Amino acid sequence: MKKILRTVLSLGMAATLLLQGCGSMENTAKNVDEGFVPKYGKDTEFSLTIAGNYANFESLEAEFERFYEYYPNASLQYVTMDDYNNIISSAIVNSEPPDIFTTNSWMVGDEKYKEMFDACEVLSDPALDIDYSCIKDSLIRTTDSGDVVMLPIFTTTYGMLVNMDIFEKEGIKVPENFGELVAACEKLKSAGYASPMMGADRFSGSGFYNCFAYPMFAYNVIKNSDKADALNAFEPSSGELMRPALERLDEFIRSDCIDAAKCQEEIVDEYDSVIMRFF
Repeated sequence: MKKILRTVLSLGMAATLLLQGCGSMENTAKNVDEGFVPKYGKDTEFSLTIAGNYANFESLEAEFERFYEYYPNASLQYVTMDDYNNIISSAIVNSEPPDIFTTNSWMVGDEKYKEMFDACEVLSDPALDIDYSCIKDSLIRTTDSGDVVMLPIFTTTYGMLVNMDIFEKEGIKVPENFGELVAACEKLKSAGYASPMMGADRFSGSGFYNCFAYPMFAYNVIKNSDKADALNAFEPSSGELMRPALERLDEFIRSDCIDAAKCQEEIVDEYDSVIMRFF
């Protein structure tokens, strides 16, 4: 019997941090378990092997525990691989492939991963009766033939963690635009907070400046879709699409919102330092 494979799209997550110290956060997240009905009974026994490059084992352990609440007799195994992007294709077509594995949207259309996608189950097959209507269409990637072979588990999220205790103490509301952000930071600076905003001081995918500027750049590209072909062709003139985001980033750096030297000195590791500083 041919082993059935399913792929899961993993896009990663990035966030920036607003204000240091402990405090409560507004809970705006919807309960993801609300209305969920498991397809199988609690007495169902099965095993799943999941392959991925996600290395936050604390989060993985929490997800496994949630899974076992619905399926206590299941057996889950997570396998992480070095050089994942180069190894996953061969791992899928060998004699013991994983049941579920993570991919990235940029893999679609890359000849290097053709054999991997050919081995995937077509999740859009009506016979499977998989309802993914709750997922935004823009987050679902398809093959050239229009088949859905992977579903998103992460989306890239740009945002800020807000220390509501400090905001309430200083009588400041959460800003909703750039002008309000600068005004809020000015009030916090006057109240004695050396760097109202803190984040990883680097230009990596999850670095502070990328999280600040990239969404604005992407929005400008969407508004000027007629220039997308020139951008994809790396025509020099298309660089003008970046100007608004870079000008706003320069304005932000020159403001009193963030002390770049303080971020560089105190936040060395993007995950541990930022998260543990906040909590």
